[in-house]
Amino acid sequence: MDARRLLQTPCVLLFNCALLAPLLAVASTDNGTLTAGQRAISASCVIGPLRIPYQGIGYDAGVDGLYSPSVLTGGKGVIELEDIVSGATCAVFDLFTVSGFLSNPGQSWLTSVTCNGITLNGSSASYSYTSISGQAQWSWNTKFGFSSGSNYSCTITHS
Repeated sequence: MDARRLLQTPCVLLFNCALLAPLLAVASTDNGTLTAGQRAISASCVIGPLRIPYQGIGYDAGVDGLYSPSVLTGGKGVIELEDIVSGATCAVFDLFTVSGFLSNPGQSWLTSVTCNGITLNGSSASYSYTSISGQAQWSWNTKFGFSSGSNYSCTITHS
C-alpha cells in the first residue's frame, strides 16, 4: 500500500474506529424561545405563614407555555422545560424532558441547557428514561427563575 492510500484510511488501519466514534461525535446546539406559562394544582406547600400551590412555570407541551422551535437537531422534541415548586414537599427543581428516543440515550446526551442566563449541565442532573414513551428527563434542584408571560432565549447543547 502506498503512503497516500495509508493517509486516506488511518482510522481503519491504525485505530479501532468504534472506540473513536464517541470522541468524534459533534455536539449540536439549538437556540429557541420559551414563552413561560403557569399552571397550579390544588396541593400546597406551607412555608411559615405562606401556602404555595404546586406550580409549574415555563413550558410543558399541551399544558402551558410555548417553546419554539420545539424540534431539536436530529428530530427529537422538547416537551418540557419548566421550573417546578412541589406542593407536597416544597421542593424546587427544574425539569427538561425530550421525546423521540428509540432507546435510552443516556445522561450524557444532554450537555447543557441555558435559559435566563443560567446554565444547567446534563452531567449534574438527576436522569431518567422511560422506554414506553421514548422520553428522557433531566432534573436539577434549582430553577431558571421563569416568570409567567415572559420570553426567554434558551440554548440546548446535546449529542
